[in-house]
Amino acid sequence: MTYNQIRAEYKRLYEKPVIQSCWIADVKRELGLTKRIAHNRKNKNSAIKPCPKGEVRERLIKIIKKKM
Repeated sequence: MTYNQIRAEYKRLYEKPVIQSCWIADVKRELGLTKRIAHNRKNKNSAIKPCPKGEVRERLIKIIKKKM
């Protein structure tokens, strides 16, 4: 599932279009769905803008797991 597909699904389900790419990447990393660390990542051990805890994270996890 691409980032644009995840954004579209989030917008369709929750009518809130603001989902940052870094949030999607953080959730995918947490679920073990990433293959490598991005070449342009500044800190290899932590995300600069992690997905906020709570509702947004839970919704993204639900969408990504549903499409697996």
